[in-house]
Amino acid sequence: MPDQTTLQDLQRLLAEMQGTTSRSRATVRYAGTLTDAQKKALQTAVSSKFPEVKECVFEEASELIAGLQIMYEDYLYDDSLRTRFQRLRQKLLS
Repeated sequence: MPDQTTLQDLQRLLAEMQGTTSRSRATVRYAGTLTDAQKKALQTAVSSKFPEVKECVFEEASELIAGLQIMYEDYLYDDSLRTRFQRLRQKLLS
């Protein structure tokens, strides 16, 4: 994922130049499309979990089949289909 790291570095640099710190922004990666109402609901949910988040950056992730990922600082909420299948596989093998 070198491209992703580069993109994150550029976003961080742009935020610093604009005076917005990365501590006030979360990234939501999703499969498919989201309506404005869904984006607003996700923004509200993220802000209630992390009150310091003032903005959510929404990125459509073509590599996700279904689900979403929310990234904030060192926190990752991964509700993608791939992760769900991995958890199911672990349960079946244990």
